Amino acid sequence: MGKILIIDDEDGVDAAIDMALPEYEAHHAGTMTEAISALKAQAFEVVFLDLKLPDSNPDRTIMMIPIIRRLAGQAALIAMSGYRAPAIEAAGFADAVLNKPFHSGHIREAVRKAQQACKEHQFDPAGLYETGLTLLFLARA
Repeated sequence: MGKILIIDDEDGVDAAIDMALPEYEAHHAGTMTEAISALKAQAFEVVFLDLKLPDSNPDRTIMMIPIIRRLAGQAALIAMSGYRAPAIEAAGFADAVLNKPFHSGHIREAVRKAQQACKEHQFDPAGLYETGLTLLFLARA
């Protein structure tokens, strides 16, 4: 059984992902701090990351993605939000985007897409950081 990490502070999101992916052992983190600890402690196949967390606004979360990627290793990364989510995928930050609200079919499709994307490329955290700075600059312009 593979492991997934759901980084989101909404219980309903956790429950929806748990139900849609019963073949995975789900772990939960409600804050960025909890997420970093979980990623340091064990490996995951898939990481679901909400861009807006109690201890991290969307801009900060975007800046944390290279660190999350480094800690997550080869895990597929799925960004969750309605806030700038398409731009995150287009910039290469996430392997897939799950726009809220979503249903179980969307969740399974995002996992399939993210895992396929992971097979096709490797990530350079330094390059992601530079891209993140550029994206934030353009978003504020």
